[in-house]
Amino acid sequence: MIHKQALEVTDIQTIQVPANAQLLSVQEQRGVLTVWYFFGSETDEIKDWTFEIVGTGNNGPQEEQSYFASTVQMPSGLVWHVWVHYEF
Repeated sequence: MIHKQALEVTDIQTIQVPANAQLLSVQEQRGVLTVWYFFGSETDEIKDWTFEIVGTGNNGPQEEQSYFASTVQMPSGLVWHVWVHYEF
């Protein structure tokens, strides 16, 4: 199953996803920063993904164990660089 979830444009936030989820993409959809993820089967196990959103010209992620997810250009002209912190 492929799911999506809106992200807030804030420095750091955590969302909960199924434990077997795989990150697919982070993009803008209708002016909203959105993450898409895939999981093969339903599970009751949940894990946290913490996203760090950094604007151009600012410092990069604070967490050493981070995965660069995407650079997203918003309709407003703002550009966000998105990292996610989770155990692979």
